[in-house]
Amino acid sequence: MVYIGFICLIYYICVCAVMGKWNSTFSRFWLIAGIFCILVHKLMAPLFWWVFGAVFLFFLIIEFKIVKEMIKRPKAALPCVIVLGAKVNGTRVSESLRRRLERTVVYMEKNPQTIAIVSGSRLGGELITEAEAMERYLIEKGIEERRIIKEEQSYTTQENLKLSKELLPDEKIQVGIITSNYHVYRSLCYAKILGYNEPVGISATTHPVLFPNYMVREFFAILKLFWLTKKITML
Repeated sequence: MVYIGFICLIYYICVCAVMGKWNSTFSRFWLIAGIFCILVHKLMAPLFWWVFGAVFLFFLIIEFKIVKEMIKRPKAALPCVIVLGAKVNGTRVSESLRRRLERTVVYMEKNPQTIAIVSGSRLGGELITEAEAMERYLIEKGIEERRIIKEEQSYTTQENLKLSKELLPDEKIQVGIITSNYHVYRSLCYAKILGYNEPVGISATTHPVLFPNYMVREFFAILKLFWLTKKITML
């Protein structure tokens, strides 16, 4: 347990180094987990290990679902893809958003009839909406403006999908959802709750150092989704 604690602390430092700040997204989980593991090694009560084992088993089930969706080969020739927004630094897309857009470019080049709905509003520190930044990036990469639709009102994944659905030429068409690989499963859960017709996940890569951090964070995000929507049966 002590060794696990030190591994968590080392990983916390790595995440902060990559993100360039000590309070980056979810990084403090690893700090708290590391300290907890170092201190708890003296509390080796059987009840603790039974509870820990049950939680860890549930964690593995969720992570399996996430991985299963991220590795699926996307269906070709979808009439529309929805690109979920991520942070914009001023007017420049962040690395996470760039990876999603690169995946979008590859898909749209292979499927010239596909249109893209780019979804995301403007948050603090962003000089333009995420949708605007995404449109600019795609156009720079050679995607025709006529193939891009902007949705600029949403702030969350659920809102991304809810408002983008209203922009679909036909709600019955099958759409692809382009997002970071760890985020595909949760996005598909939201899409199914919102009534999308057999939505398809299209995975973009994630920074390898940050990938474990986001995978663990996603576990808690999915628990929150199930808690708020009472859709635990989607497992």
